[in-house]
Amino acid sequence: MSKKLILFQGDSVTEWRREVGDPDDLGAGYPPCVAAHYCARGFKFVNRGISGDRISHIRARWIKDCIELKPDILCLFAGVNDVLVQLYEGFMTPLEEFLRDYRYILDEAKAKLPKTKIILTQPFMLKIDDRISGIADYLEPIKVCIKKLADEYADAYITIADKFDSIVESGFAAKSLAEDGVHPTAFGYYIIATEFVKTLNKLI
Repeated sequence: MSKKLILFQGDSVTEWRREVGDPDDLGAGYPPCVAAHYCARGFKFVNRGISGDRISHIRARWIKDCIELKPDILCLFAGVNDVLVQLYEGFMTPLEEFLRDYRYILDEAKAKLPKTKIILTQPFMLKIDDRISGIADYLEPIKVCIKKLADEYADAYITIADKFDSIVESGFAAKSLAEDGVHPTAFGYYIIATEFVKTLNKLI
């Protein structure tokens, strides 16, 4: 009997220090923390996050980095770079293009992997300085799109941004979760991993 395969897909938040050339490397972010929780269960965890990827990049590699892997559970955590790119290249992904590409990869997953369970994840951007605060609100329509798609396609939806916001509101500094507002600290990754474990426990 083959091992149950859980795939983590996304951008640098998922990739985090993963050796991209090593198909078995889980990196140093939330994926290895989640995998460690299930070490006695014999599951296979795969990380295919790639730093800098926007949703169009994930679409371009979807066959190789998702469909051909045939995961039992697909975890997709993306969207922040479609806004963050504004700081570096002076544009953001138009919302209709984001929705089109995100829907396409989910349609492909449903059509070619009908037994695969899907977990979608809400992206976050913490307002740690004026630079990030100036674009953070543009992530809100992206989050609305992902929630809409989660209602249509997903078996579970993880609200990481809402969780981080509630932690900040309780008195923790935003930088304790993500020093630059986007890439989690060890504490931030612990929170993300905990939310994934809670969700996976309901699906496995």
